[in-house]
Amino acid sequence: MKILIACDSYKNCLSSTRIASILKSELKTVRPNWEIKNLSLADGGEGTVEALYYNIQDGQLAKMQVPGPFGKMHEANYLICENGTCACLELANVCGIEIEKRLDAMHASTYGLGLLLKAVCSMPQIKKIVVGIGGSASTDGGAGLLQGMGAVFFDRNNDQIFEAVGGIDLPRIKRCDLEVPLRLLANKELVICSDVQNPLCGTNGAAYVFAPQKGADQNQVAELDKNLEYFFNLLKEQGFCQSCSNPGDGAAGGTGFALQEVLHGKICSGGEYLLNLANFSRYAEQTDILITGEGRSDSQTLQGKLPFQAAKLAKQIKQCKVILLSGAVKDETELLDSGYFDAVFSISSGPCSLEDALNNTEKNLKIYARNIAALCGEKNYAEKNCHC
Repeated sequence: MKILIACDSYKNCLSSTRIASILKSELKTVRPNWEIKNLSLADGGEGTVEALYYNIQDGQLAKMQVPGPFGKMHEANYLICENGTCACLELANVCGIEIEKRLDAMHASTYGLGLLLKAVCSMPQIKKIVVGIGGSASTDGGAGLLQGMGAVFFDRNNDQIFEAVGGIDLPRIKRCDLEVPLRLLANKELVICSDVQNPLCGTNGAAYVFAPQKGADQNQVAELDKNLEYFFNLLKEQGFCQSCSNPGDGAAGGTGFALQEVLHGKICSGGEYLLNLANFSRYAEQTDILITGEGRSDSQTLQGKLPFQAAKLAKQIKQCKVILLSGAVKDETELLDSGYFDAVFSISSGPCSLEDALNNTEKNLKIYARNIAALCGEKNYAEKNCHC
């Protein structure tokens, strides 16, 4: 029996690398003869740099002190690869929602990511920059990022705004000078990894869809949406962009807009990007059972999240069984009826607090791995009888 483990991270809990390691160990306990391949994956959010490091032959980790979403200094990892010509960055480990354990969509800023981006742009050997933008704490339209890269913002008195701006500060900006960030990226290839398709503004935009997850109440959501629209119109009037309604502009609280529309980056599916780097197709050709998963699965998983992309590709390459094994699951019927998942499991052992669920993740993963191994049996049995 050949097993492929290709999970996303369980957000705020376990990396994809750790999840795969746990599953492999427990599966082997029951089925020592199984051939098991682990892949470290991510979708542009938490764990992207780690996944890239494990999937790229010549990757070297580097570190830089950066401010988090509310200014607290910490150390963030990034990756140098492709013979030193490519830098891979991850918003989540720079100014993501878990860095300072605080929900405040109004004040969180992407300033730290801008500083890191400026640093790698200043390395003459770097020709390509890959930025994963999932897991953000902010809804600042990428203004903080632009500022960290060297953009200069002026208020109504024509005085420079020196403090890092968040979503609440966008109306203070009356004039922008983007000469420095545009110059830094003039001869660089900028790739943005994100699986979010939302525009910047409106009821399907960054504020209305994602800001509540970052601590914004109903009034703050409306204010943030208004501020994002203001920021877009200001940049458009100054000739820095034309649109804010392209897919991905609303990613990471509007960071997608700044990177894609203002800095002329090319957006791609983070999940697809990592799957390709990990040679997923080659391993899927030989797989009897694919085990994939994420922190929480629901109907949104079918909109392009990594487990869906992995399952879809595996089904196209070989009609193997696909097991979705996630921290929490909702809309099970819709997931099963999609035809991409043969079995859908939440590893939760029953009603419990989020804290208890997170604390018991490793234990619950081990239990489900053993159950899967026991149920699926050997290859000939699985092919004939296994409906998981």
